[in-house]
Order: sequence, then structure tokens, then C-alpha cells
Amino acid sequence: MRAPRSSGREHGKENTRKTARTATPQKKPGPSRVPGGLYCPQVRGKVVEAVHVDAGADGNWVILSFTDKTELVLDFEPRLALTADYSDWKTGNQRIIKRWPARNSASSMPPLRKPA
Repeated sequence: MRAPRSSGREHGKENTRKTARTATPQKKPGPSRVPGGLYCPQVRGKVVEAVHVDAGADGNWVILSFTDKTELVLDFEPRLALTADYSDWKTGNQRIIKRWPARNSASSMPPLRKPA
């Protein structure tokens, strides 16, 4: 025989069940897209089998190997930043006469496309 259903008010407890409300449907959060970043929709949902990190004289890579025998290779290319200023040191203290804007070396990679 089945026990009678509890009303939730036993032992001084109030019924905490809330009435159903009509909730507005919420949008699923999309992928995180950082401005100027790289978005790779081709690898969404894939299972990562291994991550390899390699840093050497030839370059720096992060390789994501997936269980379906595909890979995403992130190749980090170092760049050189140049700053220049022309100073007077006659008094023993530096007095900057001219400062040029910082310049970055050109990358051999094409600029990243902004996500649509």
C-alpha cells in the first residue's frame, strides 16, 4: 500500500513549491567573440584528443588534435616593437627633445577577419 502524499507542511515546514510562470524564452548564448580575435566555427563541438605546445627557434605553436583525426594549429609569430626618442643629456638628466610613435614590425600573416 502506498503512503499518502505529503502536503509539504509536515513538521512546521511551509510548502515552498512556486506556481508556474510564463517565462520569456531566453536566447542561447552564442560563442564568445573577442573583437579582433580569431573565431573557428569549424571546430565547434569537436572532442579534443591532445594538446601539443611547441616553442623553438622555428616558431611557437599550439596544436589541438581532435578525435576525428583533424587538427587546429595556432602559429604564434613574434613581432618586433620599436620606440625611439632623441634626448639631451648635457645637464646629466635626460630631456627628451623628440619622441616618435611606436612602430610594430609587419606580420607575414594576413590580418584577422572580424567575425560576422
